Amino acid sequence: MKRLLLLRHGKSNWDVDVDDFHRPLKNRGVKAAQKMAGWMIENDLIPDYIVCSSAIRAKSTVEQMRKIAGFSCQEVQFKNKLYFADIEDFINVLIKIPEHFQRVMVVGHNPGLEELLEFLHKGGVTVPDDGKLLPTASLAVFTLRQDWQKLQAGCADLKYIMRPKQIRQ
Repeated sequence: MKRLLLLRHGKSNWDVDVDDFHRPLKNRGVKAAQKMAGWMIENDLIPDYIVCSSAIRAKSTVEQMRKIAGFSCQEVQFKNKLYFADIEDFINVLIKIPEHFQRVMVVGHNPGLEELLEFLHKGGVTVPDDGKLLPTASLAVFTLRQDWQKLQAGCADLKYIMRPKQIRQ
């Protein structure tokens, strides 16, 4: 059974004078990414393969996670098309993943990640009271029974969504 992990980038820093693509992480975003990496280790969720938006805040999120979890360079592909991707963009990237990878993580942005989450999940998704389905540095974990090339609406089971604030240190 395959696992698909959808990770939204860590909290970005809006206090710097750069365009959106080059926006860095806030210190809070760095800590949340590291916290999530530790939780992923504890729960045996280290990905075999990572596909990440090439935006600076997404790349930095992966880099911070690598410091904790030790992802290798060969496991990460940075894709410009995942910067503010829609469902079609995500699916087009995912269907090209080699079959031998069993645990794949996609690192990207809202609203596209939330739309992908709802597209893949069988059944409705309950949005928490704060109105945020996938806040920054949160991880959605899916199981899939089919190959990456056969992704379609409702093809995955959402196991849970983990938010950094839920993780006890």
